[in-house]
Amino acid sequence: MILIAIVGIGAEGRITQHAGSVVDTENVSNLERVNRWMAAAEMTKDRPWLGVGYGEYPAEYSEYRRKVILTDQVYFYMGAHSEPLRILSETGTAGFAASLWLLAAASAIGIRTLRRTPDPRTYLVALGAFSGLATYMIHTVFNSYPGIDKVTIPFWASLGLLAALGGTNGRAVEGRDATAA
Repeated sequence: MILIAIVGIGAEGRITQHAGSVVDTENVSNLERVNRWMAAAEMTKDRPWLGVGYGEYPAEYSEYRRKVILTDQVYFYMGAHSEPLRILSETGTAGFAASLWLLAAASAIGIRTLRRTPDPRTYLVALGAFSGLATYMIHTVFNSYPGIDKVTIPFWASLGLLAALGGTNGRAVEGRDATAA
């Protein structure tokens, strides 16, 4: 149904063009993204345990970037374009391990909530929050938005929602039935 709708509104050409730009070696954005990934890897290699310091990637980028890759974006003050690489480069393996623990805890809460929720409406809300978190995690491999409120607020709100839903599991909340609307 979704494919029919996409073809029906004529969006397939734009989607194909956008998807093709991801692997275009002439695309300046792609070249700069790879350069920023390589710089993050170099920072991690240089300071593996504690990284270069939280929030310091943009300041350290010019020292670690590949000088042979020169784009018009090389002097922009921006991040690593990958949350895992940003965390590794800024906080090292210690910070990365803490982030993995957070993801494992969030996943455990989400899965437990989905398994234990008896109310179909609560299940759908939990599924939506958990799916939103999962898509965010997948997207962060290729981009990083830690300082943009439009992205971080839904992330933390979804995590809190899952924790709240997982905490009730259909039990009464302050004298009210948790499954009542």
